[in-house]
Amino acid sequence: MSAQEIVTRDAKRYELSGGQTICIAQVEVVGKGLLERKEELLKAMRSERENKALALYALMVTDVLEKGTDLLIAGEEAAVARAFG
Repeated sequence: MSAQEIVTRDAKRYELSGGQTICIAQVEVVGKGLLERKEELLKAMRSERENKALALYALMVTDVLEKGTDLLIAGEEAAVARAFG
């Protein structure tokens, strides 16, 4: 599956106060193999962010066996860091 397909497959757009739009996508995996494609995924996310004039594009990579999620961000990382402490 291409990086573009992965980052857009289960993507949802959200309108924020102030008129900004963000997009959050999620993919469920078993193991960390997909994260080996991190740079490719980030490139696809940056492209989607630019093409759709989004303030932020996030991809949650959820490992169903480990019950954990890695969050990849294209955009304002400081705002996300503040939100998650």
